[in-house]
Amino acid sequence: MPVRAAEGAQIASGFLRSAEKIFKLKMLVYYGAPMKMRFVVRSVQQQWKPPFGKKIEENEYEVKEGQSFERIRGNGNDESVFKAIRLTGGAAKVEYSKLFTLKEGNPGNYTLELKKDDPVSMTYLWGEDGVTKTITYKGIVAEEGF
Repeated sequence: MPVRAAEGAQIASGFLRSAEKIFKLKMLVYYGAPMKMRFVVRSVQQQWKPPFGKKIEENEYEVKEGQSFERIRGNGNDESVFKAIRLTGGAAKVEYSKLFTLKEGNPGNYTLELKKDDPVSMTYLWGEDGVTKTITYKGIVAEEGF
């Protein structure tokens, strides 16, 4: 079945946008242009006493290597939960706060190797409410201006 001109133009436009994104990504990797790591952090805060309310919040972060993000406040604590360490292949290495306990496994050194779109959950047990944070690495993005 023949493709109409408008459909062909739309297909070509989509292809060019995809090719441009791939080109920029290759330039980032090859020339070492500034990159940021993108993370999504989902927080669930559950009250431990009546009325047992639940608060769910989701934040997206774009951070450079060495940059901290997401904070925990309460019960005398006020510190960053995560710190982006470095990008390693298709994964991101992240350091997490000693106030948190992983729900599955424990590397012992408070660092995680996060694969793209593979969430990891951890719990904060030191406040008036229970807090669970789930971090998901979403990939890399170019810094503004590139």
